[in-house]
Amino acid sequence: FRAARRVYPGREDLQALGTLLGGLVPMNLYISQTVGNEPLAGVLTAALIVAAWRLSDSAYDLARVIHWVGLGLLLGLALLSKVTPVLIVAPLTLFLVRALWRQEQTLRVRPFLWMFSAAAAVSGWYYLRNWMELGRPFIGGWDGLRGIVWWQDPGYRTAGQLLFWGRCLTYPVYSAVAGFWVSIYSTLWLDGSLSSMTSFDSRPRWNFDFMLTGAWLSLLPSLCLATGIVKTWRGGHSRRQFLGFSLSALAVYFGALLWLYLKVPIYSTAKATYTLGLIPCYVALACAGFEVLLRGTWTRAVVFGGMATWGVAAYCAYFIN
Repeated sequence: FRAARRVYPGREDLQALGTLLGGLVPMNLYISQTVGNEPLAGVLTAALIVAAWRLSDSAYDLARVIHWVGLGLLLGLALLSKVTPVLIVAPLTLFLVRALWRQEQTLRVRPFLWMFSAAAAVSGWYYLRNWMELGRPFIGGWDGLRGIVWWQDPGYRTAGQLLFWGRCLTYPVYSAVAGFWVSIYSTLWLDGSLSSMTSFDSRPRWNFDFMLTGAWLSLLPSLCLATGIVKTWRGGHSRRQFLGFSLSALAVYFGALLWLYLKVPIYSTAKATYTLGLIPCYVALACAGFEVLLRGTWTRAVVFGGMATWGVAAYCAYFIN
C-alpha cells in the first residue's frame, strides 16, 4: 500500500489494486507459512525500497544523517538475514544518486558513507567471519564448502529451457523441470514447487483446487505486469524514477537468477521467492499496466472483476482448507 501510494498519489483505484496484488501474491503467502529466512529478508528489503522511495520526496531533507543511517540499518539487517539483498545495492545506490542530484543539483559522498557504514556495522562481521573461516564472504546453499551432498533433477540445461511455454498452466506443479520462465511463473503465482518438499507425504496442506486455478487467473496480473514493463521501457512515464528503479532491480535479480540457473542445474534454483523483497517493484510496474487497462469502461470492469476473483482464489488456496 505504501509503495503504491508513493508511486501513484491521488490514484486510489491503483492503490487498491496494488495493495491487493502485493498483499496476496502467492509467493509471499506460501513462503511465509514455512520456517526460513526468506520472509525476513523479503520484508527488510521491501522496507528498504519503500524507505528509499520516501526519501526521494522533495519534502525530506537529504542532508540529515538520520535518514541515511536508517537506510543503512535496513540494508545491514537485510544482508544479515540472507545474502540475496546484496543485489539491491547497485540499483538502490543509483536511485539515491539521482534523487540527490534532482534535489540539490550536486553529488555528495558523505551520505553514502553514512549509509554503507551503518550497513557494515550491522552485517559486516558475518561476511568477515565467512571470509576468515571459509575463504570468501559469500557462500551459497549449494556450495561444496558446506559439506552437504544432495541432488535434484534435471541435472542439465538446454536452450529450450530458456523459453517460455504453457506447461506452467497445464502442469504447474514441478513444471520448474521444464524451463526457467516456467519455473518463475509457477513459483510466483502459486506454490509450483510445493515448498520444496522432500516427499509427497510431507507436502503442504494447501487447497489445491484453488491453488491450481490460480495459474490461469494469474494471467491477468501477469498481463498488467508485462504492460507496465513495456510502458516503463518505452519511457515518458510521469513516475519514471520509481518505475525505472523497479525495472532495473528486477533486471539485476533475474540476471542473477539466470546465472544461478545455469550454474546449478536443478529444479529449485529458478524460484520467484528469491525476489520476495521486490514486491514493491512488482506492484509499481503492475500498477503502470493497470493504469493503461483502466482507461476503458469494459477493460476497467474486467480488471476489477478479474483481480477480485484472483484475490479470493489466492486467499482460499493458502488459508482455507
